[in-house]
Amino acid sequence: MLFDCALLFYIDRFGYTEINKAIEKIFIWAYSVRLNYQNVQLASVDNYVLQNLNLFRLIKDATTPHDFFAQNIPSVVANYSTKTKDIENLFKTLQFYGN
Repeated sequence: MLFDCALLFYIDRFGYTEINKAIEKIFIWAYSVRLNYQNVQLASVDNYVLQNLNLFRLIKDATTPHDFFAQNIPSVVANYSTKTKDIENLFKTLQFYGN
């Protein structure tokens, strides 16, 4: 749901400009919470958004897609969840896993 909302907000703000790049960035941001937390609940997602990079605020404050893409997403350093090996592998492929 976090991914869907952020993507809809991006499209509402910038249309389909560089949409593939936006999908990748939003995916990494949204699914980082799944790998960083052993147990994900609504409060976990709220805390993740408020205490880390808030992509909603970034999209709101950006005047161009370039402003949005200029902010880096932190890499995930460890996978604390279970049954997420495919997501972990995708993060590794996209070079957002590890140091």
